[in-house]
Amino acid sequence: MQLELTPSQRLVAESPTRATFVAACPGSGKSTALCARARHLLRTARPTDLVLLTFSVKARKDLQRRLEPVSYTHLRAHETRHD
Repeated sequence: MQLELTPSQRLVAESPTRATFVAACPGSGKSTALCARARHLLRTARPTDLVLLTFSVKARKDLQRRLEPVSYTHLRAHETRHD
């Protein structure tokens, strides 16, 4: 599944920095950018070096659903302590 990215999302996904922080309004495409970033990093990084953080169960489930087609069985999900 190919993600359609805006220019801003592409900057996030392909950023050469190790850590990337994205803050934007609801509905702006943060989850799409984060999924694209994860896919980009997983092409070259060890899966154990990758951490994806969300601040709600809903966001975590959405990211899992979007990354599911990638089929990386070594990715693990951890529950959040608040929602």
